[in-house]
Amino acid sequence: MKRFYKTAGNFFLLSFLFIGSQAKAQHVPGDIAFTGYHCQSVDVFSFVLLKTFTAGQTINFTDASWLTATNNFDSDEGMITWTVPAGGLVVGREVTINCATNTATLLGAGNPGTVAVVTVALNFNTSGDQLFAFSGPLAAPTSVLSGINMNVLSVAVNFDACTTDNAVWDGTCATGNNSYTAKPSGPGNLTLTTGTNALWIGTTGAGYVEWDNARFNCASVPAASLATVAGVRAAVNNKANWTTNSDAVPSATIPLPAGCQWLGLTPLPVKLESFTGKLNADKSATLNWKVSEQQNVREYVVEESIDGLQFSQTGAALASATENYSLNDPQMTTGINYYRLRIVDQDGRETYSNIIMLTLKAGIKINVYPNPVTDKLTIQQFGNTKNTTATLSDGHGKILQQVKITEQNQVISMETYPAGMYILKMEDGTVFKVMKQ
Repeated sequence: MKRFYKTAGNFFLLSFLFIGSQAKAQHVPGDIAFTGYHCQSVDVFSFVLLKTFTAGQTINFTDASWLTATNNFDSDEGMITWTVPAGGLVVGREVTINCATNTATLLGAGNPGTVAVVTVALNFNTSGDQLFAFSGPLAAPTSVLSGINMNVLSVAVNFDACTTDNAVWDGTCATGNNSYTAKPSGPGNLTLTTGTNALWIGTTGAGYVEWDNARFNCASVPAASLATVAGVRAAVNNKANWTTNSDAVPSATIPLPAGCQWLGLTPLPVKLESFTGKLNADKSATLNWKVSEQQNVREYVVEESIDGLQFSQTGAALASATENYSLNDPQMTTGINYYRLRIVDQDGRETYSNIIMLTLKAGIKINVYPNPVTDKLTIQQFGNTKNTTATLSDGHGKILQQVKITEQNQVISMETYPAGMYILKMEDGTVFKVMKQ
């Protein structure tokens, strides 16, 4: 049995949402849906995002069993954490995680985020049991986002007092055995529902059959079924829409990711190297993006939103031989401003980038950008300069630089520092968290 395992004020601030606060956002069941897995050859799995995830948010994954009696996961199996990349990822993007290398890839183009092993790496063997996405530790999860069970128990074949079904999966026999799992049915966000945010992949034919490899089959459902979040949840969590086998090299017969046109998104026809924004002296915002490998692109349309759901065009740039593009938004809205690129092909197809979230606040006179930063960080002040010094420290409080501010746009170098979180403290006490990539 395998272990499957816009208000008053004179000055404004434009800043990225910080990773520390984003990571605390509460996930709920159905925020993602699994779209495939391989238990043969290289062990991988894929999932589609069913909400927009902001930079620094995390999802944990485990191949451990759910224990009904204690409403948590067994502690003797693997756990990894996937962290959302800078800029976040829009609803409908599909991610694949390789369990051998603990790396992520993103369907289309863009930064896929990072994978870190928390206990041990997930290890799929030859028959397959379960995979869960969740928040919190194994012993005290706060939410279970999605689950997929590949186990098949039959009393007739296994002489076990359990038979796997959609209702409870393997039932109470799962307790203490990572080859079996119950379906999460705890309080609050610890309950999954088969067909809505959980899936038992099932079996066909007679006897004890467990599928080593499976993938959601895009061709099995009408495109309209994948046009809404509710439609995606219902379609993906229906085992009739999956293709299964136990081939030794599933990458040839059941490739991952599924590659569907989730919620109207298709793979980007260009490699988007970066997409950033900054505040100008007139309080407008400048959006910058760098691309490579342009293929059949007609134009880039910058869209903005105040809620992250309904977007409208704020400007456009025709595709050219350049790799660097820029566009100005002359009128931001007080509060969070969401920006994304709509990339239009020569044939009229439209695809979307990740979302940038910029916050415009009244009453604050300082801005730092870009954040995250790769080499040079700019401290930007508006009106009369009141801060004459700033202190840059690492995440442990060690002072790295004492910066004398002589200009309204003071540039400091961070290119020699390793990736991680840094603290910039202004003379007036204002503190910024800066992420170095």
